Amino acid sequence: MQFTFVFESFEGTNLSYLLCFIPCPVWKKGDVEIINLHPEYPSVRLGDLKTLIDIEKITNVEKLAVVIHGSGHGTQNDLSIILQELAELELKYNLIRV
Repeated sequence: MQFTFVFESFEGTNLSYLLCFIPCPVWKKGDVEIINLHPEYPSVRLGDLKTLIDIEKITNVEKLAVVIHGSGHGTQNDLSIILQELAELELKYNLIRV
């Protein structure tokens, strides 16, 4: 699995980020690597989403869509951790499986 996070944004603003595993979790915006979260550990950790929000200075975060792609090295456990962090951050979200 890999995941695309699409934050609610104003018209003309692209707030789409890919969380891919190459092989460790990396946040990307388009082809640009934002951060390799923890090169020594191949799975998502609580706080990884907050790290992206802080680095990219994403404000007014309330709603987003999380696209779950079937391909990639992410696991069901990674998805569980992502869902746990979304709940802890009290974000409203829709999951989309493709």
